[in-house]
Amino acid sequence: MDTRVTIDRFGRLVSPKAVRHTLDLKPGDKLKIETEEDRLILSRVRDRAGLQKEDGVRVYRSGMPTNTSVVERIEQQRRQRREHVMSNP
Repeated sequence: MDTRVTIDRFGRLVSPKAVRHTLDLKPGDKLKIETEEDRLILSRVRDRAGLQKEDGVRVYRSGMPTNTSVVERIEQQRRQRREHVMSNP
């Protein structure tokens, strides 16, 4: 997509609706700005864990590969939480 924008007198630029839609950008999303020679590169900053949209459906991605089932992972988290609570009265 080749789109041109203009920086206003306050140094702001507005991302076009088509770009926001294509990248699924929403108000409050964070962007990382990098420069490379005469280029400005914007990348969305994504949390390592959380819901992500895939084919129109929100899917939880932890960012870590696992060989355990969801049930095992939940039980593991519960054990860790209990141990933490019990060790910090």
